[in-house]
Amino acid sequence: MDNDPYKASKKISSLGSMKEGSKKRRNEKGITALGNNIRKYRKLRGLTISQLANQMDVDYSQISRMELGTVNTNISMIFAVADVLEIKAAQLLEDDDTSWPFSLL
Repeated sequence: MDNDPYKASKKISSLGSMKEGSKKRRNEKGITALGNNIRKYRKLRGLTISQLANQMDVDYSQISRMELGTVNTNISMIFAVADVLEIKAAQLLEDDDTSWPFSLL
């Protein structure tokens, strides 16, 4: 078994982004895509963050953190958002920005 710390750190970094000091991996690309898609579909439905949060019975800040990508959301929350937005959960995970012709910001 190879105990070279340099090789071990290279292997970890090749697995994906890790938050410093954390043992959990963060997929920044996926988290960003999720946040962007929540915002996109929320705005398409004409909902504010507060309205979406109220319909989900969660705090406003939870939706805000999801959209900003500051929280690594669990799968149950993804399905709950999709349910309220009346879309498939998979749509929240799509990372193809080319299909959206304009910015909602």
